Amino acid sequence: MLGCIHTFNDSNRAPSYLLRAIGYGSLVYGETNERKALVVGNSAYPKAPLLNPRNDAQAMAALLRQAGFTVDQQMDTSQTQLSEAAARFGKAIKDTAVKFGLFYYAGHGLQQDWRNYLVPVTADIRTAEDVKKKTVDVSELLTYMERAKGRSFLVILDACRDDPFAGSYQTTAKGLSQFGAPVGSLLAFATAPGSVAEDGEGANGLYTSNLLREFAVRGARLEDAFKRVRLNARLASKGRQVQ
Repeated sequence: MLGCIHTFNDSNRAPSYLLRAIGYGSLVYGETNERKALVVGNSAYPKAPLLNPRNDAQAMAALLRQAGFTVDQQMDTSQTQLSEAAARFGKAIKDTAVKFGLFYYAGHGLQQDWRNYLVPVTADIRTAEDVKKKTVDVSELLTYMERAKGRSFLVILDACRDDPFAGSYQTTAKGLSQFGAPVGSLLAFATAPGSVAEDGEGANGLYTSNLLREFAVRGARLEDAFKRVRLNARLASKGRQVQ
């Protein structure tokens, strides 16, 4: 995972709660019903398996649980499983006690007509029409967040790997496209729009390994953490993919 872009929607400022919501030292600990997270790691693609997403998701889920989140952890999801998990998350974040919601996805993702899609491990995409039918539109998740007014959200998409369907269906553009964040939220991408990211060679991907390390820094502001993630990923990748 190489580089990182992030988008705010709150008069170009991240909500104050969001800035201290992640990290062992920077997180304001409280009841678990105040923080909900959906963490998804898709690795077991039959035609284009990935090494790191399962490990990345497990590590992220563990960190969030230690930080006081209630975590719904999903691995190697089908389209139905991913959609149902998103719906559960959407229902959970509407609870009046919830102050902060986080969605993390590692796996294959693609864009079509400026819309972004998360790819289940069961998806067999051969035509443009299959994209909408067999994947999960990111806007589905953002809609749930928009309906849960008054909360803060963080969406992390480590889903910018190369086209998993090369040879059967070729997307018109690489990676994910940039899109607007719901009010009071931050969107973080593993690489710049239209670019793809590497799976990595270690137990965790380059992007998420840096993310996990920065989230554990005491007193770190979220904006600063993402800036360091971007810088470290750029250095480690020798500038192959940068914003």
